[in-house]
Amino acid sequence: MRNFGTVDIRFWLTKRIKRWTDLERYFALYLLTSPHCNLIGCFYAPVEYLAGNLGWDEETIRHHLALLQKRCFLTHCKKCDWVFIRSYLKYNPIDNPNQGKAAYKILFTMPRHYLCKIEILEALAGFRDKLPTQFSTLYPAKKTEAKPADSDSSVPTPNSVAPVLPPAKPTSTSSKTSNHFNEFWSLQFRKEKKAKTIDVWDELGLNTDVDLADQVIQCWIEQKQYRQQYQDKLKTPLPHNWLSNKQWEDEYVRSDESLYRGSPPASKPAIAAYNTSAAEKWANPQAKEKIINE
Repeated sequence: MRNFGTVDIRFWLTKRIKRWTDLERYFALYLLTSPHCNLIGCFYAPVEYLAGNLGWDEETIRHHLALLQKRCFLTHCKKCDWVFIRSYLKYNPIDNPNQGKAAYKILFTMPRHYLCKIEILEALAGFRDKLPTQFSTLYPAKKTEAKPADSDSSVPTPNSVAPVLPPAKPTSTSSKTSNHFNEFWSLQFRKEKKAKTIDVWDELGLNTDVDLADQVIQCWIEQKQYRQQYQDKLKTPLPHNWLSNKQWEDEYVRSDESLYRGSPPASKPAIAAYNTSAAEKWANPQAKEKIINE
């Protein structure tokens, strides 16, 4: 966790920011200087964390995230809870190779298909000389050539090179989808009823929709690690049930968060016991036992 955050004085002089409400400016300043923010202004920021830090309710947090996104201050990914402050690097440039190395490492902590990755790479490309040489494998330098004076700069030239995320060997669609299912299956706690799981996978279109398959796998990885019920493998649903119920869309109790609304308990075991009890009540395992073990 960083010890301090900086705000450029131009924050107060920008005309568009002057038109914001006091709460919008306060929320923007919090994001710029919060303990979650980092070198590139792109960080994991669950609504629950932000609400706890500010003492606001979660609905107010969501409202202000949407407002600042509409005002082009940030981009918030609701699926993975990552925030990108769009002009952060403009006012907080990468000054040296050590910062460049740290910024480069952050790229690999992001979810695999985070919607802002291209935008972040474009922002980082301006500091290519401070970044490790491996950055060029993610975002190749564009070739430049002289243009006629009357050329339209908005039309891409044949020599422009699109960013690559990440570089991969060409594979057929069928092999990609097969690999996606195999990856999903390899991550399961309970490797049971594989044939039925394949049928559900195909029924949901995951055998043809590569992006959705990636999203499902990423959500399973997160739930496997953080979902309170899944810390007990016997309460983890069978793979075909998890898929058919579309449980990648669930809101769930996280094992790394205390659910206390008042004063916290005296010890970590007490927190864990409380969380387990709350998770069981929330999940209503008596009603779901048949589904889980079907």
